[in-house]
Amino acid sequence: ARALDKALTLLLQCCRLDPANLIYRQALRGVQKSRYPKNLRGARFSWLRTLPARARLRGALKAGAWVKVLEHGEEILVLNPWDTVVPLHMAQAAVALSQLDLAIWIVEEARFQVPENLALNELLAALYEQAGRFSQALQLREKRPAVASDPSSPPGATALGARIQADPTNPEGYWQLARLHRQARRLDQAREVLLQGMGPTGNAFALVLELMELDLDPLRRDLALTEEKLLGQPNDQELLPIRTRLLREINSRELELYRLRADRFPTDREARLELAIRLLRAQRLEEAMEELQTLRKKKN
Repeated sequence: ARALDKALTLLLQCCRLDPANLIYRQALRGVQKSRYPKNLRGARFSWLRTLPARARLRGALKAGAWVKVLEHGEEILVLNPWDTVVPLHMAQAAVALSQLDLAIWIVEEARFQVPENLALNELLAALYEQAGRFSQALQLREKRPAVASDPSSPPGATALGARIQADPTNPEGYWQLARLHRQARRLDQAREVLLQGMGPTGNAFALVLELMELDLDPLRRDLALTEEKLLGQPNDQELLPIRTRLLREINSRELELYRLRADRFPTDREARLELAIRLLRAQRLEEAMEELQTLRKKKN
């Protein structure tokens, strides 16, 4: 208990000195919750013991003292880290301080134990939209979890599962089952299958590539939704930087993917061409020219 109290004091001080530091705040929340593991109530009589801090929090909100809102919010969460109202105010403060990632994390952490909380879901959806994470926002707006709520598996999944059990070291079964889930937009199930196959198959290259493709799917959907919105609002000053960021992130990840393919399979002309295209988009002209020259030599 003394060690936890000391850690709390130190982490609270770190968060006061650097309010935007997400690592400090994540560590602090972990220690806060470790004092009252999963009781969802916090300390005894926490509602009474947090009244002074709540009054200070309301005063800071009224004054627009956003850093103080974060400080007083953490004081309350020390006694009840499962509070679902305080994080709403803290997220508001983080947005006002231009710390959107921090705001998203605060709300995500708060709704972890109460995923059906409408206030948290509505705020998180709005924050996701602000960050350009439109597919995640849509899932929350529709009041359904990120994984399809339908418990039934896609057709063919049972047979592939049996195939995996019969030959667990063969990556083909994992790859096909993950593809099946991916096509049904059951991305968490697809990821689980791929990760399950990594050990028995010795990190099979096909599974590594499929996992990289899987991580690209949400980004590609967000880009498609952003471009759809831009058709009706071509000069939107919030959507344009989101589109630029998504394009840059997708290009960076695709570049890594095609480089892995080209290195693993030197005769894969498609992978080398796609790699050169991504290098050009990243303004890495010399590297792109080298890849194109290599491609030309292999053709001759």
